Amino acid sequence: MDAASEQEDQLQITVSSMAGGSADISLKPHQSLSDVREIAKEALSIPSGNGIVLIREDGELPSEGVAKDWIPNNARFTVIKRGINAKKFTIKCRVRFDNFDQNYPFIVWSEKGAFQLHGLGPAYGSNQGKVTFYVTTASGEGPHHGRGIRGNDGCLISAQKLSTGDWHDIIAEKGERFLSLTVDGQEVRAEVESNVAEFMTKESGAVLPAGHLELPAQHVIEGSVENYEVF
Repeated sequence: MDAASEQEDQLQITVSSMAGGSADISLKPHQSLSDVREIAKEALSIPSGNGIVLIREDGELPSEGVAKDWIPNNARFTVIKRGINAKKFTIKCRVRFDNFDQNYPFIVWSEKGAFQLHGLGPAYGSNQGKVTFYVTTASGEGPHHGRGIRGNDGCLISAQKLSTGDWHDIIAEKGERFLSLTVDGQEVRAEVESNVAEFMTKESGAVLPAGHLELPAQHVIEGSVENYEVF
């Protein structure tokens, strides 16, 4: 096969990270999907030990199979790290809420419920328009169903309400013995209860920002998330 024919047989795709980086990749039609993920990680300088999810408009790329069966030519994928460090992690993003009409509009979602980061809707009364962050411990230790901190029913709630239609900077951090939620530079922080021996989160599964989820209506954000990073 000459060079021109070999080039025609290749699949061309673009991969982008939520942090804004992107790369164009050439794939062989019979390349395994696990190889595709490794190539995407290398192209975006994601450390090899991190699991990732490749997502396009019609859903997540399967874990098994070959490129030609699942990837159309010139497809565009968003690459998202799968899972978080159970001991400590940081989530950064910018969020815009068009309204707070839904009760639990998710900003970032953990597939297996390791943490919650979402806006507060009508069900939260005077706190409607704020943001909450909490984790669930693997051991189930701590108050409020194993959330580890006392807080507000085991949650951190932002100091101020978020104005709708505007962009807001959010940092949600889990340390080895604390939780922190910073919105537009204003931090709310809580230390872990002294009787909680192991402040490790349960398994997270995929960790996805709003816009890449199919959730019940009460969990859907009307707005947008950008500049998403988790580390």
